[in-house]
Amino acid sequence: PRRRSRSSRAGSSRAFFFLPFAAMGGYWNQPLYLGGTGDDGQCIVNPLSHMILDVYDSMNIYNPKLQFKVSEKTPDDFLKKALDMIRRCHNSVVFVNEELTVRALEAAGISPEDARHADIKGCYEYAAPGELITEMFYVNSLKPLEYVLHNGRDGITGEEMGLKTGEPECFGDFGEFFDAYLAQLGALLDRVCEIGNVIESHYTDINPQPLYSATVRECLEKGREAYDGGAKYNNSSLEFGFIATAADSLNAIRKYVYEKKTVTLRQLKDILDADWTGFEPLRRRIMNDPEKYGNNREEPDRIAVRITEFLYGRVVGRPNSPVRGGSWNAGLHVARQYIYQGKKTAATPDGRKAREELSKNASPSQGCGREGATAAILSVTKINAVHLREDVSLDLALLPASVSGNDGLTAMLGLVRTFMRLGGHAVHMNVFDTVMLNDAFQNPDKYRDLQIRVCGWNVLWNNLGSAEQLAYIRQAEALK
Repeated sequence: PRRRSRSSRAGSSRAFFFLPFAAMGGYWNQPLYLGGTGDDGQCIVNPLSHMILDVYDSMNIYNPKLQFKVSEKTPDDFLKKALDMIRRCHNSVVFVNEELTVRALEAAGISPEDARHADIKGCYEYAAPGELITEMFYVNSLKPLEYVLHNGRDGITGEEMGLKTGEPECFGDFGEFFDAYLAQLGALLDRVCEIGNVIESHYTDINPQPLYSATVRECLEKGREAYDGGAKYNNSSLEFGFIATAADSLNAIRKYVYEKKTVTLRQLKDILDADWTGFEPLRRRIMNDPEKYGNNREEPDRIAVRITEFLYGRVVGRPNSPVRGGSWNAGLHVARQYIYQGKKTAATPDGRKAREELSKNASPSQGCGREGATAAILSVTKINAVHLREDVSLDLALLPASVSGNDGLTAMLGLVRTFMRLGGHAVHMNVFDTVMLNDAFQNPDKYRDLQIRVCGWNVLWNNLGSAEQLAYIRQAEALK
C-alpha cells in the first residue's frame, strides 16, 4: 500500500481538531476566537493562527465559528486571509473591536487587566475572566409602539399590557408621541428587570453549575456556586431587539402623520389593525421611502440613537438580584427572536405586515440598506457601543463584484478598519447577489454547500425555510 507523505498526515491531524466540532452539529455552532493583544502590548497573531485559517478554509466547514479580536495592530495579511474566505462564502467569521471591548468593560467597572484579557463568547459578545453574565431577557422594541397606538393594549392580543398614555387623538405633535413611546418603553424595561431579578434569585436552585463553578477561581475561594454570586463579576444582560424596525416605524409616524399629514394617527392605527389591507399604495410608498435607518439618514438614525441612549440610562448599571450582587448590561443582540418575536408583533408603520420578521441586531431592516456598506457603518456607529457593552453588531451584505480581485479585498479590509476606527463593536458579512440566491432558491441541489451568515452563526442555505430565503433575496435586491 502507498504510504501517505508526512505533510499529508500532518494535514489530516490538523483537520481532526475541527472534526468533532463539525460533526456535533448544533444550530448555533461553537465559538473559537483568535487574535488579541498580549501583556506586552503586541498582537498575538502568529503562524499557528494562519495555520488554523488555512485548515479551516480547506475543510469548507462552518462549525466552529471563528471570532477575531481586531485592533490596529492586527496584521493586514491575517485579516485579508479571513476576508478572502468570506468572499468565497466560507463566512462563519465575525470581527470584534478589541479596543472597544476594553473601553466598554472598564466603563462597566471591570479592572483594566481583566478587560484586556476578555473572552469573545457566544456569537460576538464578550466577558471578563471570571465574569458570569446571564442572557435570557429579550425585549421587543415594537411593543411599546403598539401600547401607545392602543392606549396600553397589545396590538396582537388586545390585552392590557402597557401604560394608559391616551388615545391617538391626544398627541399634538411627534414629540408628544415619542415621549409616550419612551414612557411605555421605560415601564416595560422596569418590568423586565424586576422579573429578571426574581428569576435570577432562584438560578442556583433550579440550574446549579458545579462543573463551571469549579473552573472559576473566585467560586473556589468563596466556596459559592457561580449563580449564587460566586463569580468575580455577576452581571445580567437585557437584549433589546429590532432597533431598525422601531426607528423606521417611528420615523414614518413623524413624517407621514405629523409632517406630511398624509394620514392621521387614528387612521394609521386602523390601517395597521387591518394589516395594511386596502392601503397597499401607501404601504409601498412608505416601504420605498429612502429615509430608513442604516442609510446614514439623519432622522431615522437620530431616533435610533435616542432610543438606545434611553435604554442605557434606564437599564445599564442598575442592580440585579441581591443573590448575585451584580448589575445589568444591555445590547442589541436578537438571535432568532427576529422571527419568533416577529410572529407576535402587529403590523408596523414602516410597511411591515403583521407577524413578519423584524430587523436583526443593529443592522438595517432586510431590504432597506440601499445605500451600501459605508452608509450602514456610518449609521450603526452613531450608536454608542461603549454604553451597550453586551453587543452592537452589524450584518453587512456585499455584492460579489464589489469584492473581487485585489482591489475588492483591499476594499473589504477598509470597511473593517473603518468600522473599528469609528467605534463599532462587531461586524460580519454575506457576499451574494440576486442571481445566485434566486438560482439557489429554484435549484437547491446545486447549492448544497452554500453557507449563509444568519446572525452570529452560519447555516446551509438549504436548511433555511423559504420565508427566510426570500428575505435574503430581498436583501440582495437592495444592493443593486
